[in-house]
Amino acid sequence: MNNNTLNRSIHKIAALAICSTPLWVNPALAVNLGIEKMVIFGDSLNDVNNLSSLTGGYPPAPYYDPGRFSNGRVWVEYLQEQMNLKNPTLSYYQYITSSQTSRSQPIDVSNVGWNYAIGGSTTDGHLDPRLDPSVGLLGQMETYKGLMQMSGATVDPETLYIIWSGNNDYIGLTPEDFIDPTSAIQKTVSNVLQSVESLAEMGAKNITVANLANLGDTPIAAIKSEELGIDLVSGLNTITGIHNDLLALGISNLRSKYSDINFIELDMHHLVSNILDHPEDKGLIDEVKTKSCTNIDDVPNLPEDFVVCDDPNAYVFWDNQHPVTKVHKWAANYALKEIRAIKGVPEPSTVGTLGLLGFGLLWRMKQKRN
Repeated sequence: MNNNTLNRSIHKIAALAICSTPLWVNPALAVNLGIEKMVIFGDSLNDVNNLSSLTGGYPPAPYYDPGRFSNGRVWVEYLQEQMNLKNPTLSYYQYITSSQTSRSQPIDVSNVGWNYAIGGSTTDGHLDPRLDPSVGLLGQMETYKGLMQMSGATVDPETLYIIWSGNNDYIGLTPEDFIDPTSAIQKTVSNVLQSVESLAEMGAKNITVANLANLGDTPIAAIKSEELGIDLVSGLNTITGIHNDLLALGISNLRSKYSDINFIELDMHHLVSNILDHPEDKGLIDEVKTKSCTNIDDVPNLPEDFVVCDDPNAYVFWDNQHPVTKVHKWAANYALKEIRAIKGVPEPSTVGTLGLLGFGLLWRMKQKRN
């Protein structure tokens, strides 16, 4: 191959690399993941305006970002933005309680995603007995199935389903329950897996399931351990570990049964533990497991004298159990990475490197000609 032919070949490679990567576009938005909308189930970690709509405004400002159990957006909102989904995600209970909504008319589900998650929900009910059990995870799933049937819609294979539930099932355990929590754990995991399989039977192709972060590594666990004189920290962390092991086993079985479904497992346990165990790496305070940014220590009771820390970004927890919005953003970044891996889409850095390589090749050719 002579020099002219070689130069032309290099030029084509460089141009291809450059054209394939518009560097002025956010790499997270530049890749098509084959997903157009999200449907979300769970509790306060996923809730956007659902509990607020059912209760007339709880959690309220200034204690929380309105409608969220944090000081800003929660992770599913960040994920929606990062994936650049063309269809919006509506909060279901906010939608049906709106005065502008006519519930006598079928809801068009074809061009929107839905968020059914409700703060305080368990897998089969709610911590507040005044709320109907139908707002729990199993009830949320039945509501979605009913909506689909009523509207005559079918499950879109380009929908991403998200389930993160189980945290609240263990909050109400008594000290006696910690002696043998097996039954409670099996029931909770079974409810989660039942919900996952319901989606699989409906025809869902992309199902994301998150496990639990250590329930004992929260300020509320430290507070209650001291108040009750028992080691709730170790007890809750043991329960978390068993829950996550059983959940992983169940998902593995479902993956074998439904080989055509993308089961995306989010190891939130590992993500949060890495943050809590190495706070110095993230510029956080040392006491991240025992101190929260605010003095909200007994949700849903809110303090009259509300105190907020100087720098929320230096904390993991906003109140005694819910993360600050910065941690939610880290969770969304991690989730996007896992979704990319399952969908076979390369990381942005890899594609960006090709573009930079193209510029480098052209620059070297110009230097040589000069």
